[in-house]
Amino acid sequence: MGLKMTDAARTLRLAAGEADASRYMKGETLQPDPGRIVGRDGSPESGRGWTLVCIDGFPAGWGRWDGHLLKNELLPGWRWL
Repeated sequence: MGLKMTDAARTLRLAAGEADASRYMKGETLQPDPGRIVGRDGSPESGRGWTLVCIDGFPAGWGRWDGHLLKNELLPGWRWL
């Protein structure tokens, strides 16, 4: 996870205190507002595909965005219980 937010074509930026951040770390599928999926320049990114999930600006893992759901791709051994 040596990437920066600007290295990925698509990111979901979360804060550590958000419920979605905890759900992501537990391995759950997320339903974020589509406007929160942003491109390199910070503007909303339409389209589908691999999305870097960042918590407080640090990469936490990957998800697959389908336009409505972000399928969690965090490795099982890295998930919180």
